[in-house]
Amino acid sequence: RGAMGQAQGGLGRGEQDAGERKRRSFRRSSRHRSWTGPRSQAKYWTAPHVANWLELIGLKLYKQAFLDNGVSGSVLLDLSNDQFERCFGITDSNHELSLRLALVDLRGSKQIDYTKWAWCHQGVIEWLRMRGLDPLILRFEEAAVHGGVLFRLKKREFATRLGIGEDESELVLDSLWFSVERARRNGYYLNPDEDYRDWGPDEVREWLESIHLGHLEETFREHCINGTLLPHLTNEKLRRTVKLTEIQAMVVSRAIKSLVRSSRRFNSQSSKSRSSSQRSSISSLDEDLGSSSEPVPTAPPSAAQLSGATAASRTAAARATARSAGHKSAASATSSAASSATTTSTTTTPGHASRAATGASGASSSTPPGSSNSAPSVPSSGNGTSEN
Repeated sequence: RGAMGQAQGGLGRGEQDAGERKRRSFRRSSRHRSWTGPRSQAKYWTAPHVANWLELIGLKLYKQAFLDNGVSGSVLLDLSNDQFERCFGITDSNHELSLRLALVDLRGSKQIDYTKWAWCHQGVIEWLRMRGLDPLILRFEEAAVHGGVLFRLKKREFATRLGIGEDESELVLDSLWFSVERARRNGYYLNPDEDYRDWGPDEVREWLESIHLGHLEETFREHCINGTLLPHLTNEKLRRTVKLTEIQAMVVSRAIKSLVRSSRRFNSQSSKSRSSSQRSSISSLDEDLGSSSEPVPTAPPSAAQLSGATAASRTAAARATARSAGHKSAASATSSAASSATTTSTTTTPGHASRAATGASGASSSTPPGSSNSAPSVPSSGNGTSEN
């Protein structure tokens, strides 16, 4: 038993070692597949596709070098960072960062499609124009900044890598940073009609004209002041950096505070209206569901149902009963009454026929047109008789 136990124990350890080797090999292959596996959209790219992708991320300068080397999508995904300079002559640190971060997005789980992504290099340039950051366009073009770079750089890196704030005022860097933070939360597209923080230079100009300071438009454009920067402009910054007079800084500060308060009040009211509209839509949906839960009757009501309704309904039921029982005298009285009303003459009928005619005329006058309780009209023939 001891020898068998030792043999089984040794066999078990061998199986465990083999299983561990398989698991390690699987983990290595899984890492490799997640890096360059079939999930990546670029694996099947050709060399022209890679060249077009370089243009989308702002690296059009290196398209010919990649084409000369025949770099396809599978080769692109296997490139290492040290090959950028050695094989393609990429010596600019900003260009190397742009290519490296774009490859991270291409290899990762997100797999950003730059042909459809709004934050490609040209999309970032258009976004700078919408935010009133035109003085920074040339630097972003030279650094090949796309969305992968824009949302990964920190505020101090914008200053060190792109030199923002060296030749401009400190408000330009603040405006860029606050705009990036808002874009990170709200996305690419702006809605200046609902939120002042989406204002560009045109909306800021209209706001300055509303407070009778439209002549300060060029000063605000020079400092790249947009909607995201307005709530951060203190009286001290307006006087020290924007170089406003004491009275101008006071007027602008008060207008900004009023703007922020009105925006908060509008947001609270809009949230309440949205919640009330949601509640009303839910209640209307419940009503619709409740009304549709019972089937709509399609058959005409019977005489028993009409007997307990109204006097008009009772007379209509009596008329229907009399017609079904074969009281043709009532029908003839009805037709004669109709003909006498047309010819403006009076005709006397027996008592039973008069009562039936009176009931018929009362039913027709008391029941609204189109109601399901009204009895169908009796077609009259040419000789004064009716057909059931």
